Amino acid sequence: MSCPSIAALSCGRVIRDLSLTILCVLQVRKFVIRRKVQPKGEGKKEYEKAPRIQRLVTPQRLQHKRHRLALKRRQAEASKDAAVCLH
Repeated sequence: MSCPSIAALSCGRVIRDLSLTILCVLQVRKFVIRRKVQPKGEGKKEYEKAPRIQRLVTPQRLQHKRHRLALKRRQAEASKDAAVCLH
C-alpha cells in the first residue's frame, strides 16, 4: 500500500482511505489503554474494557502534549519576567 502525498489529498474519500490505510499499518490495538473491570456478584470472571479508537494514546500524541505544556510554561515565565521589568 502506498500513501499519496498530503498535497494530493483533495477529496474526503481519499483522506478517509488514507487514514484507514495508516490505521491498518500501525496496528493501533497495541496503543489502546485497557482497564480491568470486576463484575458484581460472586463467581463472575474479571474482564477488560477499552476505549474507542478516537481516544488512542500514541507516543506521538504524548509528545505533542508535552510540547504544548512546555510552550504554555515558557509563555507564563516570559509574562512574569515582563511584569517584573515593568514594576
